[in-house]
Amino acid sequence: MAEQEGRVIGYVAAQPMPSLFGVDKTLEIAFIVVQKEFRRQNIGLALLAKLQDYAKEAGIERLDSTINPNNPESIGLHQKAGFDVKDWKLATYEVKKPRRTKKK
Repeated sequence: MAEQEGRVIGYVAAQPMPSLFGVDKTLEIAFIVVQKEFRRQNIGLALLAKLQDYAKEAGIERLDSTINPNNPESIGLHQKAGFDVKDWKLATYEVKKPRRTKKK
């Protein structure tokens, strides 16, 4: 979490995951948020650096992050932090509501 004068201005949500993609232990980054007026001040980069430090201390082998290919700012941030940014595909499943039957 990044704070300024007691106010949260950015945070990252991540979770260690065992045995994914042939790696014993990964840190899965769900999202990084920096309030709009504080962007482009290396806050996101500092948050990622803290995660990288945590991973080294915790024996985590890899950090994984999902990045929307239509978000050049996020792509640039991850590349600046040393991530190998690849493309991604989105798979969705729409849950359909059951039809109600009329009572007779």
